Formats: sequence, C-alpha cells, structure tokens
Amino acid sequence: MSSVRQIALQAGCSSSTVSLVLRGDPSISEATAERVREVANKLGYKYTPKNNSVPADPNQRHFILVTGDISSNPTGVYAALIYGISDACRELGVRFSLHQLKTAACVEALSAAACDGIIYGMADTAVEQALIAGIKKPILKVMSTPGIDWPYDHVTYNNPVVGRLVGNYLIRHGHRKIVLMGYCSDIFNGRINEARAVIEQNGGLTETLLLPAHASTAEKDELTGIFFAGLRDKKITAIFSPDDSLTVSIYQLLLHQGIRPGQDIKVISCNNEDILEQLRPRPPSVDIHARSIGRMAVRQLLWRLENPDEPAITLQMTPALKQENFR
Repeated sequence: MSSVRQIALQAGCSSSTVSLVLRGDPSISEATAERVREVANKLGYKYTPKNNSVPADPNQRHFILVTGDISSNPTGVYAALIYGISDACRELGVRFSLHQLKTAACVEALSAAACDGIIYGMADTAVEQALIAGIKKPILKVMSTPGIDWPYDHVTYNNPVVGRLVGNYLIRHGHRKIVLMGYCSDIFNGRINEARAVIEQNGGLTETLLLPAHASTAEKDELTGIFFAGLRDKKITAIFSPDDSLTVSIYQLLLHQGIRPGQDIKVISCNNEDILEQLRPRPPSVDIHARSIGRMAVRQLLWRLENPDEPAITLQMTPALKQENFR
C-alpha cells in the first residue's frame, strides 16, 4: 500500500496537502487536487472520495481565508495552517472557503462576498492595506509578526522565542562558534537576532550570512558556497537556518564541501516541516505549531463576532524545539 508521503513526493506537494485532498477539503485548488488524485490512483492508494456538493445552510457561519499566490499549492507551514483552519471550521460548524488576492484591486470584489468574517494571511502589504480600508466585516490576521498598523485581532506565533530556543539549545550542547543564516526578512531577522543575543550573552561567537530575498537560486548557492568553503578554517561547529526549505539547500552545499551535516557540523532548523524527512540525519527543528494557529484563528474570529466592541487582541502560540527528530 502506498503512503501519503509517497503520493506527496510524486505529486510535488506536502503530506498535509495530500491529506486535505483525499478527505475532500475544498480549500485546495482543483488543479492541485486533480494531480494528487491522479498520483493516488496510479499508486493504488485506497481512499473514499468525498462529495462536497451539499448545499450550504443559509444560517451557517461562513469564513473566508484570504491569501496570495502561495495557497495554490500550499506546502509546509502554510498547508498545516490551512489544515488547522479547515479542521476547526468543520468541528465548529463553520463553512470555509479560500480566496486568492494577487493584487489590491481584487479586494473590491471580496467586499461583496457573502461571509461573516475574513482570516487574512500570506499576502502582500498592498493587499493588507486594501483590506483594512475596504472590508467592513471582522478581519483576523494569521501568521507573520505582530505590527502596530494592524487594527484587528491577530493570531500568530512568538517569533523571538524561536531564536531563544535555538540559542539556548546550541549553547547547552557546547557550541561556541555558530553561523546564523537566512534570507533578508523581518521574520528571519527576528529569529536570527534573538539567537545571536543568547549565544553572545553566553560567551559564544556568531557569523551571519543573510541572502537577498529576490536573488536567483544560482546566486544564493554561489554566495553560500563561497561562505561555506571557509567553515573548517573558522572552526564553525553549528549552523542555524530559520527555514526548513533553506536547511535542505544547506545540507546539499555542506556535502559539496565534504562536510557531513549532523556529524561534522550541527544544523538546527525552524518550522518542523515534512520536507526534513529527506535529510539524514534529520536536524532538530523549532515547531511554530502552524496547524494549532489555524484552529485558534477560527475560534478567535467566532469570539470576535460575539464581542464586536472589545479591543483588538494579539494571541501568540509558543514554539517548541523538536529535539526527538534528531537521529
């Protein structure tokens, strides 16, 4: 019997996305769902297709998740987030649909949609500002770092705790020369800065490599390869990568330099995604609990509908380091 993981690998998506498709969840795009079903059928995976054509109850609450392009084939934390939202809506009797807004101009069409509330995440700043200006329904922001300009409820994770968990873990395991590596972004910078503070407060030394967010893969690999060529001479013993997809590239680049990840140098990651299963040994990774954040977002939006005059609230899930995955 083929496994969900095998289907995910052949369909080019995450295990969470496969699970959503096979249980008939409507939040996944039809193109992705069709590709998953084709692979599942080809591999002989037994599942019962769900019929989602039941007419909606006009009295049922309806929430819309607004995202950017990333939701057309969600992977990793984003698939887990959608999974959590979908699960909570099903359990609480809320109808759930997903809208992709590629530009701020699309917000006007969304404003006419028949829904009770909107969960917003994974879209750009222009879309965010258009939502604030143009949507009169309750809006809840999910994921990303808390900001001062968001006037509605926000459910996310405690980003600084990610860096503190990493810094304390590395110091506790005897590492004193550490590379902090990531892309130029507020989220990754927050994780890296907190890790650096903990490490240096405990007598450790750090070097930081920030990659341009919009550079090509070849350019990033070249920058990283040059940097990694000097790791042995600098006696670096550990690398912190604030994103699991970057961690996969780091493993490949280390091996190219003849450095064995997990043996010659410790690598610690963040997000705890299925993608780490392909790495040997699998690195420890900080789990930001994206699925739980999705579930919490639905409950908070329901609370907001019953308490419209209460001040805006920010709820932050506490991340956890998954050390048991290291082997």
